[in-house]
Amino acid sequence: MKKQVNHILLLVLCLAFGVTLLSSCAQDSSPQVLDLSPSPTLLPSAAPLPSAPQAATALHLWLINTGESDALLFQTDSGSFMIDTGLKGRFDAVEETLSRAGIASLDAVILTHGHKDHIGGLKKLLKRCTVGTIYTAAIDDETYSDSELETIHESGAEHVLLQKGDVFTLCGISFSVLSPERKYIEDLGEDDNNNSLVLRAEAAGCSLLLMGDATETIEQILLREGVSLAADLLKAGHHGKDDASSAAFLAAVSPRIALLTGSHSDGDTSPSEAVLARFAALGTTVYTNDTELLALELIISAPDSIEAVEHAW
Repeated sequence: MKKQVNHILLLVLCLAFGVTLLSSCAQDSSPQVLDLSPSPTLLPSAAPLPSAPQAATALHLWLINTGESDALLFQTDSGSFMIDTGLKGRFDAVEETLSRAGIASLDAVILTHGHKDHIGGLKKLLKRCTVGTIYTAAIDDETYSDSELETIHESGAEHVLLQKGDVFTLCGISFSVLSPERKYIEDLGEDDNNNSLVLRAEAAGCSLLLMGDATETIEQILLREGVSLAADLLKAGHHGKDDASSAAFLAAVSPRIALLTGSHSDGDTSPSEAVLARFAALGTTVYTNDTELLALELIISAPDSIEAVEHAW
């Protein structure tokens, strides 16, 4: 009898276990899926979403025909500014160029130095449009007259003094000041053109070297210092005269494009035939003020994309 009871008890336990197992399978009949996809990275609510890198802003660089004088207009999506203002008697070319470019005000004017062929149009420019900032060389009280300094002071623009080693950004273009390091004094027999600001700029993926009126004296200093001189575009020193743009210097710069602000109608030494020959030997494309054009507009959107547009009067 005891043996029979044990068999009955074992049967009951087996039936109970089977019911439990069937109940569990019925409740979990769907297959389990393991999600192996990466979890999203959650940024703090205050953190900005990462943005795609922005393309370099195109630069419109206008070489304005003011004869044997400097007047360059720079225009980007961020604003516009000028380097030098040309001769007073040739300001009509500056005014017409500003009108065609649709410019009513300027973020800045950089004055390389105070000679009339670089600053002569400043008063008329200030009457035509507002200027946010005027940049000059900190050490240069040699080439400016008292009246020119007064014009800058009374312009209402911020006056910023630049010295060698300074870096700054203007309208999306980065600049570094390469020269001058000291003042050049005419009464001591020195060429005061070497007080000119020499600027290196980076814009739209291109490098620009802007020499003002600096002569071979400054070129030799830059070569000795081992400054990085290679540039896509060179604004040649001293209007393309033969006291600048030495062979060694041009070889170091190796520009694809050169701007010369000389004009034989204003003098027979600018630009020099020897200097033009040096550029030709390098295969450099040269643009000068020795034309009847109002201005030449260079549209720079990439190192290998520079379009030249001629603007007639």
